[in-house]
Amino acid sequence: MSLPRCRAAALVIGSLLSPLITGSSAVAAPATVFRPLDPLHSGDTCFVSAISSDGSAVGGYCESAHQTEPVRWDAQGAQGLGFLAGSAACLTASVSGDGSVVTGVCDFPSGDSSVFRWDAVGGIQDLGSLPDAPVCFLDRSNIISFDGSVIAGDCASEDMTINQAFRWDPIGGIQGLGDLPNTTQSLISGLSSDGTVVIGVSAPSDFSTSQGFRWNAVNGMEALTPLSTSFPYCSPTAASRDGSFVTGICDSSDKTTSVAVRWDAANDVQSLGVPSGQTESFAFYISEDGAVVAGDSDAGNSQFSHAFRWDAVNGIVGLGVLPGFDGCETTSLSGDGSIQVGLCVENGQNPAAFVWDAQHGVRDLRGVLADQGNDLSGWLLSSGPVVSADGRTFAGTGTHAGDDGAWVAPEPSAASEGALALACAGLCARRARARLSRSLIG
Repeated sequence: MSLPRCRAAALVIGSLLSPLITGSSAVAAPATVFRPLDPLHSGDTCFVSAISSDGSAVGGYCESAHQTEPVRWDAQGAQGLGFLAGSAACLTASVSGDGSVVTGVCDFPSGDSSVFRWDAVGGIQDLGSLPDAPVCFLDRSNIISFDGSVIAGDCASEDMTINQAFRWDPIGGIQGLGDLPNTTQSLISGLSSDGTVVIGVSAPSDFSTSQGFRWNAVNGMEALTPLSTSFPYCSPTAASRDGSFVTGICDSSDKTTSVAVRWDAANDVQSLGVPSGQTESFAFYISEDGAVVAGDSDAGNSQFSHAFRWDAVNGIVGLGVLPGFDGCETTSLSGDGSIQVGLCVENGQNPAAFVWDAQHGVRDLRGVLADQGNDLSGWLLSSGPVVSADGRTFAGTGTHAGDDGAWVAPEPSAASEGALALACAGLCARRARARLSRSLIG
């Protein structure tokens, strides 16, 4: 049975057996089921970093007094991913869209760091480093392809005077992407989910200026068009599924003002403007088709940001804030751009996670989950949540009775489909390994 057939079978079986997984069909279940994510060990404090496209796998890490270990949660519970040999702590940065691969960073007592890739077959593996740049790292979640076969990141020299963007795949290994003309440094800011396009920034050694770039295997590294002579310093932040659309930020020549922008496949750049009442904007997320952009804005002299959403029909629109709060920041966007989540803050008070959709506007995510029948007694959703690409699962880090803890909230149907798909994928993987073993033996 091929993996696509496994997925199709899981959807069919899930519709038949979901009462066995999510509870008796005679009992009304919450529309979205909130549950804490189990720690690896009693007393661990766990944090969420990323989520798969269908919400079936969540990546993060758990801290104890002695170690920090990357974790992958699925329907079977928490799985520790281990450590690179000699490392002191490892953190998850991202999960592949299909949930099968986790990537992150391991730190060593020497102060060096290495990027790891984990899957169920090979376990945790070091991706290596670049010549003269042995310190490699990831600092964002949009740096792995949907199937986990491509990873992008950065490597630096010991003294951090050399920074080089890299792309890794299982055939070519880790490869430096170079720099744009008249620059000496390059840094990653994103990867298209099909793995073909890398985006980032190239700059001189003192980072006094910056140029955005888009890289692919055919054309190499190409500069993204600046917005104007008044806004010449641009930094891409996210790419659409195939990299044909890229969003980001362009800074003014005096670096006092920023504006959200979007580039298309022809490298034409478009200012997305600024929401009413604000003076600058910052784009961080883009939908899979490139039609929706999300980010934050502010009034320049304000300490509080305001989340926005942009599309070609409505332009750039501020989402507003939760009642009693001063500002909100975007932390995730669904694949089709219809659901946006983030964190609202109030001066000196506990922050609160929000969810936005066109029908309801901005709502308190904790209140939404509680209204759907979940018991969130003692929980504060006080860290920025993530939403799966299909928009059916939320996850994040919060506090419960004063202690940090990880949580996930899938729709029951999404949870059952994901569990069955993972089980079927595991069966297929075991069969594939058995066939390979037989071919090697006989």
